[in-house]
Amino acid sequence: MVRRKSASPVELTRQCVQRIEKYNPVLNAFITVMAEQAMAQAQELEGRTPEGEAARTAARRFPSH
Repeated sequence: MVRRKSASPVELTRQCVQRIEKYNPVLNAFITVMAEQAMAQAQELEGRTPEGEAARTAARRFPSH
C-alpha cells in the first residue's frame, strides 16, 4: 500500500495503533505499545523522498561548517 501510495506511513501506523488499542485489552498481545514513537517514525518516513534523501546524504558528506 505504501509503495503504491494508496496509504501513507502515518495512515497505516494510525490504523495499526487503533487496532492494537481496540483488541489488546482482550488479546493481551502487547506488553508495551509505543504509539508515540511509532507515529514519530511514520511522520519521518512520510517526509522522505528520493530527492530529500539525496540532499541529506550530501549534507552529511559535505557539511557547511
